[in-house]
Amino acid sequence: MTWLQTLWKAHVTAIILGVLLGLLLGPLFGVVSESVYGAYDEAYPVVEMHGDVQSTTVHDVVLHISGEKKRGCQPMRITAYTRDKNGNLQDANIQKLGVAERGLSRPLGPVDLGLWRIWPRDGADGVMVFVTHQCAGRSVITKVADVVLQ
Repeated sequence: MTWLQTLWKAHVTAIILGVLLGLLLGPLFGVVSESVYGAYDEAYPVVEMHGDVQSTTVHDVVLHISGEKKRGCQPMRITAYTRDKNGNLQDANIQKLGVAERGLSRPLGPVDLGLWRIWPRDGADGVMVFVTHQCAGRSVITKVADVVLQ
């Protein structure tokens, strides 16, 4: 075997080993990157907000949601859940009251999302609201309201 054939064989072997190593370690790096992103999102949330109860009935709850936008991410959707006395969550409907501002991203700084109706209440003693943002190709879910109902 010539030195050129030996060199070629070594390169092919290195390429094959590199591909196999990448296939084995790729999922590990995916888990690591997700945990790093999760820690970043926890330390630097997209928004820091809270909800204030405006009214409640046996059927629904109206919240005023406001706070501060801290990162320049695009809002995608808003979701709500009711919580029973045992902490179990149930999907809930959520509707903006007043003028709807669909698809508008707000600038960094103070933000007033306005009034939101959440239903059905069905005896729930708490309500949680989350906003999903698109941040550099990743979906980031942030809690914007977590209130206890009387």
